[in-house]
Amino acid sequence: MRPLTPAAPAENREVHRVPVRLLVSSGAGSVPFGQTRDLSLEGFFLATETPPPAGAILPVALTLPDEQPPMAVRARVA
Repeated sequence: MRPLTPAAPAENREVHRVPVRLLVSSGAGSVPFGQTRDLSLEGFFLATETPPPAGAILPVALTLPDEQPPMAVRARVA
């Protein structure tokens, strides 16, 4: 999944990815439906049992460490 940007460049697999596990839900306080596997400046990989269709735009909330509030973003499925 990629966060939406005004002019998102084509995916570049040369971008450095950082392995990180964050729970992903559809909004603050909702039940997580997946978790990130890695993050980059261009997006994140979402591991889930039921992947959304390619091209779908989803509002998601990433659960951050240390009791911080979830970070809400809109993401496009690659």
